[in-house]
Amino acid sequence: MIDLTWAAPPLTSEFKKDFHQVAFSVYKDDPIWVSQSEVLVNPFTRGDYELPMDHASFLLARSGGVLIGRALVLLPSISNESSQIRQGWIGFFEVLPDHTDHASVILNACVETLQSWGAEKVIALKTDNQFVGIQTAGFDWPQMVLTPHHPTTYADIFEAAGFERTASMRTFLLKKNLVAKIRFKAPGYRIRHFLRDDLENEIGIFHRLQKEIFSGSENYIPRTLSEDRKMINKLLPLIDDELILIAEEKSGNPVGLMICIPDIYQEYQEHVLNRARIISIGILREHRRRALGAMLATHLSSTLIRKGFVSAEASWIYKSNIPPQRLSRLFKGQPAREFGTFEKLLTSA
Repeated sequence: MIDLTWAAPPLTSEFKKDFHQVAFSVYKDDPIWVSQSEVLVNPFTRGDYELPMDHASFLLARSGGVLIGRALVLLPSISNESSQIRQGWIGFFEVLPDHTDHASVILNACVETLQSWGAEKVIALKTDNQFVGIQTAGFDWPQMVLTPHHPTTYADIFEAAGFERTASMRTFLLKKNLVAKIRFKAPGYRIRHFLRDDLENEIGIFHRLQKEIFSGSENYIPRTLSEDRKMINKLLPLIDDELILIAEEKSGNPVGLMICIPDIYQEYQEHVLNRARIISIGILREHRRRALGAMLATHLSSTLIRKGFVSAEASWIYKSNIPPQRLSRLFKGQPAREFGTFEKLLTSA
């Protein structure tokens, strides 16, 4: 018999503690998992979201009084621009290894709740535009900052529960010794780094470029300017200004960006901080095919090497998005981890 307990944020301290405890139990013998990644859960427990939500609820599952699983269900107020179907999301799903046969009970409860809220499709795992997907390969590679790590069984668990894999995302590992002498220039453009002292203007540039570059992309939901401001302010403590790059025309008009952050998860594991994660690269459509992406990558690799970094992971790159894969391979990137998004279409509630 499985007992399910639901709670809407803000959570009580006891419920929050139990929610975290499930993850610690799942990964207690997993050397790859970084326990500090659980910090990503905390804003949701307070009802503090990157995107506006109509509904949110946390789920804990027990068997014989013992915690065996958890999940968060979210109903965003808006959906992807390219789809009129109302999305519901499942995030932070975990189930203890000895209780994977009970995973369907947890997932069915999540689906039924989202359906009762009016969701027409469920996406897993997803909590915002960046924290997306279930790991499907590369389980021996390190867990990088602001990314998940999962047991090898999770993709099978979701497929057994009626979810279909709809998209795949790759990461590529870039190494210092392979990129040190690779150089590209794009005539008519220049590269500059993030200007923290001009924060409001930089937020405006980021907001405009993100919206114009990524609108209509798979699983991307546009943010308002105030939502982007809130997100960037949260990330400021993680940001090395020289690793956030903006490509401009000689006139100063911004046309592209590359976002890279140090992998602070290394410090949590008492390792030397010498690895970084490339979160995003994007160029306005009319400025593509001009080697601008390669110029951004050249500038970033030079900066990373100067600062003592020895590797960087480029992510997330959808398998359907060929240009950034070509760019990664151009810089001798080695395929590393893979993630998939899993979806389930629902009938009307």
